[in-house]
Amino acid sequence: MTFAEKIYTLRKQKGLSQEQLADALGVSRQAISKWESGVCLPETEKLALLSNYLNVSIDQLLKDDMPIEKSEAPRTSTKAKLVSILFFIASAVCIVILAICLSATGDGIHGIDGSSVIVFNEKALLLMLANAFFIAGIIFLIKHVLRSK
Repeated sequence: MTFAEKIYTLRKQKGLSQEQLADALGVSRQAISKWESGVCLPETEKLALLSNYLNVSIDQLLKDDMPIEKSEAPRTSTKAKLVSILFFIASAVCIVILAICLSATGDGIHGIDGSSVIVFNEKALLLMLANAFFIAGIIFLIKHVLRSK
């Protein structure tokens, strides 16, 4: 595998665009494009940054006979992890508030009055909100666990 092929493969494995990799290394997108097409090689300083950023040795990048180790799946981005954490916190807060509301007044949640008309009071709305956040939190947890495997 050539240097150009290795750069392309590693960038794709990390789920990066040429623009994102260029920003991380402090070069232009066109420079990344030239490296990936084999038109030129990066300067020594940029080569060191590139190997650190892609978590491979310079030898692995430059020697055609040295294969790169392929990762099974791209890692979850920091933004996705932050969203997952925020949903879990929101879920926990909603459930705690719901528990406090239910325990503060012993009359429970009233959803239907005597005339069979559905009436939503603040407890019923809070319960729906807590359930929505709880379900979203579970979905993000499953998604995070599946991506990390």
